[in-house]
Amino acid sequence: MDSNKDGLIDISNKTQEYMDVIGFFLSSMGKKFEKDQVSVRKLQRVQSESQWQQYAIKIGTMREHFSQKPGHLVNNKDVNGLEQRWLFHGTAAKTVPKIVKQNFNRSFAGQNGVKFGSGVYFAANAPFACNFTYPDEMGHHHMFLCRVAVGDWCKGSKGQKVPDSKPWSQHELFDSTVDNVYNPSIFVAYHDAQAYPEYLVSFKLKQ
Repeated sequence: MDSNKDGLIDISNKTQEYMDVIGFFLSSMGKKFEKDQVSVRKLQRVQSESQWQQYAIKIGTMREHFSQKPGHLVNNKDVNGLEQRWLFHGTAAKTVPKIVKQNFNRSFAGQNGVKFGSGVYFAANAPFACNFTYPDEMGHHHMFLCRVAVGDWCKGSKGQKVPDSKPWSQHELFDSTVDNVYNPSIFVAYHDAQAYPEYLVSFKLKQ
């Protein structure tokens, strides 16, 4: 990756990449938002060499650890499911440049709720993430499609600062917290390098 070209890269709607990403986004919208209610304005790829390197190290270390010690997986038994791609993160337009340049900031935790922990929230379903997209002056909403190293998760609780400890040691923590350990739809990350904002979708919702 060329660090001189870091930033947001526009993706043509004539490419397979565009069709794959937007197809996933619209499919996730499901019945809550019929497709004719969602008007996609732009798809951009986030390009950040430093963020990507940090994320690659994080997910690589996690995979190596659980490959060597699969018995340490308590709730997420799938060693191939340590990374979720893609999870959704809705945000306001003014926050987009900060995420593109600095990744997600846990210091903002609490502004959009702390029901499942005081970390950065990601949703498996786009409609939930839409609750946190605040339209700009042109009425455009903004949502990131992210890679997230969810690892092994535990049930989150209101305001907790870090995931719970594993049953056998207070020094080994779970990697993330979720709303439901058996079928999670909300994931909360606590490590700065635990997520990579891969794409940004700008769209309008018709009334």
